[in-house]
Amino acid sequence: MSKSMNKAYEFGKHKGVGVYWNKDTDTVELPKAVFEYILSLVPTEQDRPKGHWIMTSDYLTTAYGSIDYVKCSCCGEDSLEEGDFCPNCGAKMVEPQERSGKE
Repeated sequence: MSKSMNKAYEFGKHKGVGVYWNKDTDTVELPKAVFEYILSLVPTEQDRPKGHWIMTSDYLTTAYGSIDYVKCSCCGEDSLEEGDFCPNCGAKMVEPQERSGKE
């Protein structure tokens, strides 16, 4: 059972609601109240911090070329990918001029 499924299962047992773990499929069947509680733990688009990638002078050399490291402006962690979200803190990456306007 994964960590998130275990949390849901333990929450359901604590609240006395029927949470069932299917060992064959390794899935948890949740009542609506438990499912809504889990969804409340996920940040909404408005709650998610916004940041931008900062280029660093570090790079990784591979057989196919070099890959630059970038740093998250929110948490300061390095990443090899300039994705839409920071893999460490979950901040949404936007261009610096987008962050300065009203949000």
